[in-house]
Amino acid sequence: RIQMREDILDIQRELGITAVYVTHDQEEALVISDRIAVMNLGKVQQIGTPWEIYRDPVNEFVATFVGSMNVFAAPEFMKVLKNQARKLMPAAEGKKPEEYRAAFRPEDVRILAPNHELPAGSVSFTGHVEKALYLGSDVIYKLKISDDISLTVNEYISERSDFRDEHTNVTAYVPSSKVLLFDSRDGGRLRTGG
Repeated sequence: RIQMREDILDIQRELGITAVYVTHDQEEALVISDRIAVMNLGKVQQIGTPWEIYRDPVNEFVATFVGSMNVFAAPEFMKVLKNQARKLMPAAEGKKPEEYRAAFRPEDVRILAPNHELPAGSVSFTGHVEKALYLGSDVIYKLKISDDISLTVNEYISERSDFRDEHTNVTAYVPSSKVLLFDSRDGGRLRTGG
């Protein structure tokens, strides 16, 4: 299947033709497309390059449809962060926590190494590893942050010492620039300045 998507891409480029390819496989769409149209219930939600669709989604549907995403109701999110995030997320300015949801991709989360300082402009979480799913070069961690909040971390590891066993207490962080905010009523993306 992976070879077939590469073959399709090669043929399309070799012939220099425009092709419309319909798929429900998000990874496949990202790999072979120059531009992607994401649809929901027959309506186009966003048209853009694979990078734009994945990294700059216009709404929560696009963000969660293409790739994995940690999504939190803002009141719980802010409670866990003890309000450290509000000053780092300008799009939240003037909004009540119940008016938006916060989201970020698992690969944007990092687990802080012992005795290292939190990078400037980041928000942090403390909790413990509930599950550690070893995938070779990557590990998917399921972290329990509070009774209400768990989050997924997808981390590249190169050394055995980088691996965290289940039940290990950790501090995880995400750069505030990677935290996306969505209106809790219509799912639209909140951006700085409105």
